[in-house]
Amino acid sequence: MKKWIPLIIAVLLVFGIGIASTLKGDKHESGGSQASGLFDRCTGDSDTTKLMDPHKIQAHIYVDNSGSMDGFVSTNSEFKDVIENLMVMLNNKCSTPKASLISDSIVDVDSTQISSDVTKFARSLAPKRMKVGKTSSTDINEMFQKVLDKTKENTVSILITDGVYSIAGNDSRRLLTSAKNLTKNAFMQAIRRDSGDLSVLILQCQSDYNGTYYNMYDQPVPYVGKRPYYVIIAGKTDCMKSLDAAIDLTSSDIKGLMNTFRLSSKNTAGQMIFITAENLAYNTDRIVPLRGTWNIDNIRLTDTNQPFGLVLGIDKVDYYLDGSYLSDASNYEISPSSVKIKNIGSVDRSSSAFGDVEEFKSPYFIQLDCKGMPSFVKVSLLYKVPEWGYRCSTEDDSQGVPPENVTFGISYLLEGINEAVQDYNKINSNIFDFQIEIKNYD
Repeated sequence: MKKWIPLIIAVLLVFGIGIASTLKGDKHESGGSQASGLFDRCTGDSDTTKLMDPHKIQAHIYVDNSGSMDGFVSTNSEFKDVIENLMVMLNNKCSTPKASLISDSIVDVDSTQISSDVTKFARSLAPKRMKVGKTSSTDINEMFQKVLDKTKENTVSILITDGVYSIAGNDSRRLLTSAKNLTKNAFMQAIRRDSGDLSVLILQCQSDYNGTYYNMYDQPVPYVGKRPYYVIIAGKTDCMKSLDAAIDLTSSDIKGLMNTFRLSSKNTAGQMIFITAENLAYNTDRIVPLRGTWNIDNIRLTDTNQPFGLVLGIDKVDYYLDGSYLSDASNYEISPSSVKIKNIGSVDRSSSAFGDVEEFKSPYFIQLDCKGMPSFVKVSLLYKVPEWGYRCSTEDDSQGVPPENVTFGISYLLEGINEAVQDYNKINSNIFDFQIEIKNYD
């Protein structure tokens, strides 16, 4: 009999030492006894799988034209390839995109020597043509404010920049912290203005560079090689999810793409579901959930001295997050301490386990290893800057141009955006919290 899909939060409980044979993830040995039980699905009135028509999205591209960007446009670089491809994809899958330069002000390209034509805009970018407005030194936080002010309704704003904070002084840590706070303020204002609905996608890309690098003391350093830059896309969550579905924002279409970071002020709840699966149990004869909740009435263990397994399942489509973020165990907090994450991954659509979550657009599992007999299990997904944000960041570039994947102060910029989202959701300080109460063991 077909089970009813829940449209409000529920929990997936699967028994699984042999999880790798039916779910994508780390490999583990199979074994244990066969489990049985009755699992009920909860229902609600939320449907997060519908996407808006992408043709209703109005994309506006803003290219940072400060002097430090000249090196990306002095040749036919990957930087130009990415902009050109973005323009073409947006034009064909959404609506005709607009383009502007941005430094101390926003400059419509129609007033410059740069072509506004979708197929010619990127190739017409050049250092001399981009010298419009105050380009010697710019404040990226002022750019954020100007761009986010125009990110309304169905508008998606795309800022393309090297992401370098303009600071000058010996106390770089304090100056970077101040710059981060201003980034946080710009995004907090945008979130409040848009009724709490703002999602952001940050693409870290790499391109050929032939120009002048300006360090933390604004000293010019000639440089030829590879440098990172950032495509920062912001808009309402429905627009961003629709954009993700309409155009390819992966390395197959974004040349030089190294890392991504998705985050949203709307990541506060999602779907979960109970499923059953045979031959996946270890140390459990039966798990009986309480009807209509994710709490458990009774767990029967075969050996109280051995751990047992629980697996929570979520639908990734409910969250504006990268799959790599969901599958990184360091982004979770688990309690009590006797419970550990054993494995995280996506449910294999070709496996028998997929049958119970076939209505999910993108099912993920979180496998837990439980020692002792805990009275509850709590799983929280935290707001965190991904590891690459720190690995690709430096607080001191005074000794020369940083490595080709490293940007001065980028971790502070990412923290500012992340903290703005987290602060807005301070009532729900984590992306999600699921607590399972366990009433009895025998």
